[in-house]
Amino acid sequence: METSISLEAGRWIRKAAKQGVKEAQHELGKTFGRADFEECGYMRVARKYTRQPSTQGHDEATYFMKQLRMCVLCGADDARRRCPLCRKVRYCDSTCSKEALV
Repeated sequence: METSISLEAGRWIRKAAKQGVKEAQHELGKTFGRADFEECGYMRVARKYTRQPSTQGHDEATYFMKQLRMCVLCGADDARRRCPLCRKVRYCDSTCSKEALV
């Protein structure tokens, strides 16, 4: 059985997330952050919906937010540089960014 949410369930979760429900925001962030969405460029949306419950103290969302902000090459926390080509993944500095492009 596939673990993706149905379209109708997705609409209700999004509606609850817009109203500020932490669990719904976290669920939406996890859904957009899944591997099959990475090609579509939804990582920015995943960060948006994960950041909101993370700042409100949701433990799972805080952990997931840290994962979204890690350097994909070395695993450093709070990587600020984005890939210049896809703008989806993050790197901690120009060294990791250049190594990944090679």
